Amino acid sequence: MSDFGTRLKSAIKNAGMTQNSLADALGIKQQSVQYLCSGKARTSKHILDIGRILNVSPEWLINGQTAAEEKKATYAATAPVKVYTAQELDSGDSAKAEFICPFPHSAEAIGFVVGGSPTTNPMHPRSGRAYPTGSIVFAEPATISDCKSGDLVLAKMKNSGAHIFRELIKEHDQHMLNALNPMFEGTKEPFEVVGKVIGAILP
Repeated sequence: MSDFGTRLKSAIKNAGMTQNSLADALGIKQQSVQYLCSGKARTSKHILDIGRILNVSPEWLINGQTAAEEKKATYAATAPVKVYTAQELDSGDSAKAEFICPFPHSAEAIGFVVGGSPTTNPMHPRSGRAYPTGSIVFAEPATISDCKSGDLVLAKMKNSGAHIFRELIKEHDQHMLNALNPMFEGTKEPFEVVGKVIGAILP
């Protein structure tokens, strides 16, 4: 099955439920479940409850993994990870919050909170997917050699030490960070990739 929405619709049918009954069980509007089934969503902040109600694994709903593939994940999708604010990342302080990561991840995975205002929120330039203020983005530790052009990454600027959430662009021997919001330009300032994005939960 090709996407989250298709797998969710199949799970609802196999559980003998409807979109309305799932919405009631989750305590959300039917339109929200309809959106999740439309193919436009990649996950949901209710993913753990959906998996429990429909008796399927969150990993399968999100990634289409088989049970054997799920076992390869170092941590289950219900394991919490440290979630950092921008200030904590930039200062090197310890994260004060933890959040359950609904994606298969390693023990070293982290989360970070998207800040800014609605006019500066990151949006993927090709998919058009936005990451509004308050989104929690999850990333695995990575270097630039672990990533391909087009990957979403967490990067640390070498001059300022600031951490930014960008799209990595590799062209020939040059690397740059493409701003996710079209209001901003990309940068070729010196940077290092410190994380590769594995997923996000939107508010």
